Amino acid sequence: MEGAVALLGRTSERDDTAEGARELGELLGSRMVGEAQPPRVARWDEDLPAAEPVLRAAREEVEAGTRVFVAGHCNLAITTLPALAAAHPGLRVAWFDAHPDLNTPETSASGFLGGMPLAAACGIWDAGFGPTHPSLDPERVHLVGARDIDPGEREHIERFGVHEDPPSEGPVFVHLDLDVLDPSLMPAAFGVEGGWTWEQLDQALATMPDVVGIEVTGCAPGHAARVADTLAKL
Repeated sequence: MEGAVALLGRTSERDDTAEGARELGELLGSRMVGEAQPPRVARWDEDLPAAEPVLRAAREEVEAGTRVFVAGHCNLAITTLPALAAAHPGLRVAWFDAHPDLNTPETSASGFLGGMPLAAACGIWDAGFGPTHPSLDPERVHLVGARDIDPGEREHIERFGVHEDPPSEGPVFVHLDLDVLDPSLMPAAFGVEGGWTWEQLDQALATMPDVVGIEVTGCAPGHAARVADTLAKL
């Protein structure tokens, strides 16, 4: 895809999705930024400073006009989404993910940074990357395919007006964590049974109105070709 960038540095990978991101980035003809790091298990306060190079690069790429991103995990959304909302007035975000990623350091039982990026992008907690851009308005976020919602996330959904249905108008930026698919089709560190088929994903993406860009995370190694086929249909 023309103008795509693959951000390969550490976010919070506990599996080999950084390698999957590299494979997908190559198939899409992406510019490669950073180098993949070995998986590790760490808490949010260890992963957040380690992810800073990716998060700052992601924001700079948005400001430079990049609209197609590939990364290992979802934490790039901490900086991409506020920057995109500033660039596109009225932007809606379609959050394709088995998880809302709306936890905070206070609500997360696991302390995993990968469960917190959407909450950070919406200003529900401060990850330390403002105030270059205002936070994304949570009332302009649409959860699509979420099926594993923690109690703290449920509270945030209801308190901040996050939608649980697809957007009906644009402009729309798509965040696609491939764990929205069933784990039998896309292995994931935090896979959730009962996920979508490829055909359901293709159909859901086809219904998105006025798509202005996409970020793709969670590609398991060996699955990049099928993901690229789905992206080619957009």
